[in-house]
Amino acid sequence: MIIPTGNFVLIKPDSTEEVTSGGILRPKKPIANRGEVIRVSEDLNTSVAVGDRVQYLPNGRVENEDGTICVKEENILFVFN
Repeated sequence: MIIPTGNFVLIKPDSTEEVTSGGILRPKKPIANRGEVIRVSEDLNTSVAVGDRVQYLPNGRVENEDGTICVKEENILFVFN
């Protein structure tokens, strides 16, 4: 389990693949730097919450082994409703 610290937020990036009705994986048009917040640092007082869909800057992120990324809170541009 990855637990972000300081001013970091853990995000699961949007998938860049889709499955066709025949079961074939194919790349879909990527929407860069979007994902779902899956964990927020306990030290962070922010308006971003677990489950929010966000767009973030590509700079300052750390990619993890499990496919998630850590992004600084100030690199989150906006939350989708």
